[in-house]
Amino acid sequence: MTMITPTLVKALKVLGLSEYQAKVYAALVLLDQAQAKEVVELLGISKPSVYESLESLDDLGLAVRISAKPAVFQAISPEIAVRILMDAHTEAAATALSELQTLREQIFSGRRPAQFWAMYGKGNLEYKIDEMLREAKESVFAVTSDRYLDLFKQLAGRDLSICLVVISEDPRVGEEFRSLFTGDRQQVMVTSPAVMLMPMMADPGLAEMMEEFRFSNQLDLIVDDAEELSVPPIETEMLTGLASQNRTLVLLAKNRNMMMWQMLQQMEKEGLLTGSSSEESLDQSRD
Repeated sequence: MTMITPTLVKALKVLGLSEYQAKVYAALVLLDQAQAKEVVELLGISKPSVYESLESLDDLGLAVRISAKPAVFQAISPEIAVRILMDAHTEAAATALSELQTLREQIFSGRRPAQFWAMYGKGNLEYKIDEMLREAKESVFAVTSDRYLDLFKQLAGRDLSICLVVISEDPRVGEEFRSLFTGDRQQVMVTSPAVMLMPMMADPGLAEMMEEFRFSNQLDLIVDDAEELSVPPIETEMLTGLASQNRTLVLLAKNRNMMMWQMLQQMEKEGLLTGSSSEESLDQSRD
């Protein structure tokens, strides 16, 4: 029985090796140096597969032939091997992204580009949020629950116009983010889910659906007035967002959220954003 685990093989496959390449490289690390027949005996795989893998590992720079007859191979150090594989991944990722962006910019048969597209799952959404924030050049406007806030910390210290509405019941959140964003063009406002519900209570239709709202999911992110990402504040088994670079849709979203910002500013002046006053106001609206 070998000490080469499925976990190791899987990790090497993610880095770009085939299953046989991963097993043969691991065998060389284990044996220090070996002939093909020794690798065959250790792994129990066919001789042609081992020979092919040894040759390809040599081509990739992950193994070196230290003897011609008999052919003896030695693995390069794991640290260098992983760096080679990571560099190849980075180069391939840059090439793929450039080529895919070129494809996306092309319009075939007179078709109009999509007005918006859906994104599914926590992982995909977090990647998209991170990408938008990293590429922000001028401004970030967001209404967000505190579940996404770790991603926003990367904005600290950058020369951007930032308007951030944070939906949270934790007073420490407001303190932390106000300390992070102290520039002349950077503003943070913290409010609670109860406050967000107050305007909805005036609409009987929305009031009936109040139990379905989950502000812990909400995100409205607008970057450089050029792209928006919206995750609705509703109960859902899988987080789902809608993204758009359509100028009209982005500006409509910006206008809608600016109205919310102004409403919250007024409520802040009246002392309604935090504390028992917001709960009392909500109770009065229900009555």
